[in-house]
Amino acid sequence: MLERTGEGMRLVYRHTQPSGVELAELGWEARLGDLRWIRPRRDRSFGFYEFGFVDGSWISISLGYSTQAEAIQDFLALFPAHLHLPAEENPSKGLAKSLEQEWKSRQVSV
Repeated sequence: MLERTGEGMRLVYRHTQPSGVELAELGWEARLGDLRWIRPRRDRSFGFYEFGFVDGSWISISLGYSTQAEAIQDFLALFPAHLHLPAEENPSKGLAKSLEQEWKSRQVSV
């Protein structure tokens, strides 16, 4: 489960034991300032999103099912509007090109 915190977001792994006891394990955390973009994936199942970060990394995560559409939209509304990209825009393609240019420039200067 992805949670929005006061300073950013964190991934929480939730487990239910056979006895019915629910457990939560904290995963990674990211500051809101490290988040660069959010976009829906139309080529995947409903509720599937990508969250991209300033270092070029990103996560793909399912935020829920079509029956949870309103809750998903409420969750996404917790993030600044300028981070939301249309599904058709793929920022990782531009990143790959800029990384390639960076790599080539470093090879020349060595």
